Order: sequence, then C-alpha cells, then structure tokens
Amino acid sequence: MAIFSSTEPALDWFPVTPGTEPLEVTGRAIRCEVGGTLTVRTERSVRLGLPDREMHFLSGEMRPVYVTHILAANGASGIEVAV
Repeated sequence: MAIFSSTEPALDWFPVTPGTEPLEVTGRAIRCEVGGTLTVRTERSVRLGLPDREMHFLSGEMRPVYVTHILAANGASGIEVAV
C-alpha cells in the first residue's frame, strides 16, 4: 500500500478495469466519465473486515475515497483513480 498524505494533491490519475485484483497502489479518489454503479473495496473495509460497498456515480463525478479494489462496474465506464 502506498503511503501519502490526504492533504497533498494527487500526483496522477490512471485508468482502471474492474476486477478482483487489487489496484497497484491505493487510490485516493475515483472518477467516472460515464455514470453508473461501482462495487469497491476501501482501505478501511480491508482493515476492519467490512463488506464491499456499492457507490453510485453521475457522469463526470469524482469522489475522494481510499480504494484498494474496483471489483465491478454496472453502467459506469471511463473509470480512473487518483494516486
């Protein structure tokens, strides 16, 4: 897992294809070009053993969240993660 400060700006964005593999580094935010629903696993849910969660995005919406996995996308595309 990457170590960074939540107050620093993101260094880069990279595209994500949903799947069961963890992201290369923990994402700081998610952005969807086309809105839909993502099933994600957050850093906190991994640490505490909480269930995966669904997040609903509008087109172009960006949300700050520490995310380790983007497991599935329903309707959402153009998914990017800030690091």
